[in-house]
Parts: sequence; C-alpha cells; structure tokens
Amino acid sequence: MLDKLPYIHYLAKIHRARQTILISPAEIPAAEFNGGSFFAPVNDLGSFFPIYRFDFSIYRGQGKFLKPEQGKKVFNGMAFAAVDQRRDALICTFEYPFGLKPSNGHANMPLWFFEERPSHVTPRFRKVQSGGRGKLFHYRGDLRHSDFKHPFVELELGEPAILDDLLEEWGLSIVGCSPKLRYSQIRKQKAMPARG
Repeated sequence: MLDKLPYIHYLAKIHRARQTILISPAEIPAAEFNGGSFFAPVNDLGSFFPIYRFDFSIYRGQGKFLKPEQGKKVFNGMAFAAVDQRRDALICTFEYPFGLKPSNGHANMPLWFFEERPSHVTPRFRKVQSGGRGKLFHYRGDLRHSDFKHPFVELELGEPAILDDLLEEWGLSIVGCSPKLRYSQIRKQKAMPARG
C-alpha cells in the first residue's frame, strides 16, 4: 500500500506557449536552472490526497551523507493532509535512521514526536494561494512517474526558515521525490538528419 502513495516533488516552472508547465530540474541544464519549488499532486478538484511520501537526506559534513541500510543516500518521510490555521496543509514526519533510537526505544516513531519543540522541526506545507485557490499545474517534461498523471499545486512553507533550521540542527534536507531513484526516462526518437 505504501508504494502506491503519491510523492511531494521538487519541480521547476517554465513558460511555454503562453502557459506555465512543470519539469524536473534534472531536465534543465545547470547553467539555465533558476530554482524550483515543492509541488504535490492533487485530485481533479485540487484537493490533497490523505498521505504523501517524500525522500530526505541527512548530511554528515565534509561532503558525506548518512546512508540507510539499503545503501542509498535518501530516507523516507511521510506527509499527512490536515487543516492548519484554516488552510489545507501537509504535515511532514521523518523516519529515524537505522541504528539511531530515541531514548524511549521506539525506533519507528517519527522524528518530530521526539523533539521537545515539535513545531520547530515539523515542516508544514500549504498550497500557494492564487485568487483564494491553489493554481493547478501539469508536468510536461520527458520523465515518467505515476504522479505525473495528476495536476499539481505549488507548496509553500508555513515557517519559511524551517528548511534551513532542519539542515543546520539535524542535517536533514527534504529532496521531494528523488529523480535518480524514482523517475524513469522516456526515450525520444531523434530526428534523422536530412540527406542531401
């Protein structure tokens, strides 16, 4: 069941033919990338699904990352749909890295339950509002993921500095849906050169 849950994605907005579409930063040359945002797939009415997944990494310093037991550089997080200050929100939780247990011994308890100041380490994403509603976007790049069949809404953080705080205090960085691990490539046929 967990493998069927949608992901939070980190995507870039680009303008093509008088419309704004989404593509993965992995599809943009580094020199042309101007930044991206987090987006969540939603139903056709623009409502959040009940639960989302996301990948996150733990930076150890000196260019090194903590690796989970599977050997990859990302861990699993979950985001739960809720209402926060009268707005739809996604409340993020983080799994404990293997071998690291809180003092109460519950290794599977999300990290934010262990912290004395839960709001300080719990990112809360909300829909970016446009005219009172979250604007719907569509992915139009060349990669494949099951979430790309849905419309997306752009997300903003309830506390804008929380990602910096998470990185500084815990080494945590939300990746979204890791393109290297979870996207597949659509192979396009290249046009044959004209023969003359």
